Amino acid sequence: VTQREAGLLEDARASMAESPALADELGDDLNAAFSLTGLGSLARSEGRLAAAKSLLADALERARKSRQEAQAAAVLREMADVARAEGETEAALHLLEQSAAMLEGLDRTADLAATIERVGEVKEATEPDVARGLYAQALGLYREGGYLWGIARGLARFGRIALADGMPERCVELMAGADALSPAEAESSREALDAARAALGEAKSAACWITGQAMPLDRLVRLAGELVPAVEVAAVPELVGRIPAASGTSAGAGSGGAPAGSG
Repeated sequence: VTQREAGLLEDARASMAESPALADELGDDLNAAFSLTGLGSLARSEGRLAAAKSLLADALERARKSRQEAQAAAVLREMADVARAEGETEAALHLLEQSAAMLEGLDRTADLAATIERVGEVKEATEPDVARGLYAQALGLYREGGYLWGIARGLARFGRIALADGMPERCVELMAGADALSPAEAESSREALDAARAALGEAKSAACWITGQAMPLDRLVRLAGELVPAVEVAAVPELVGRIPAASGTSAGAGSGGAPAGSG
């Protein structure tokens, strides 16, 4: 982190820290919940897990008090991340199930997709095939809602999976497709892309990159779906309720590009 970045982070921290008190003065529990969630997420990223749990518990109380289920679901997702950091896998899954249950009746496609991704991450070590199916479902939801950053994130994730499966060409193609939609999301997988390029050599990796950048989204999603075993995933975590129970290739539904969201 550069000195400038550290300064910006400290400014953001100070601003968030002031916000709950200001919200209290105004009787604004929702904005207090937003700020406390941000502070809790920051504390988790810095390894201050006890502080994160306290801040997020307060955020959840405020969100529920304001009757904002979408924000309460977001807080539960952050609490699940803290549980994961503590090695509490079952607690994390329980929190994610609660989050998803709240989101089921709301028009919060990106939030539901992000929750399903989290479940996949929790299950990846012990149930990798199920995890891939969940990642495909999340990709399908991002596509259904037209969230280009989410589609890019899903494609980049499957690019990493392709590399792990010994398919560097597909990795580069999927990364190129992700980069065409959201360079920032693709950049987060730079290490995998560099490894795939090194395996292929300069000329072949350049050709794969050009192919991927020009590839229609339908084709990119199919390439991702081919990395998903045909397993039934809807019944595994209860949270996938409204999502089709077909195989992980369910990422193929929907199209388009719409507003950005949070993940």
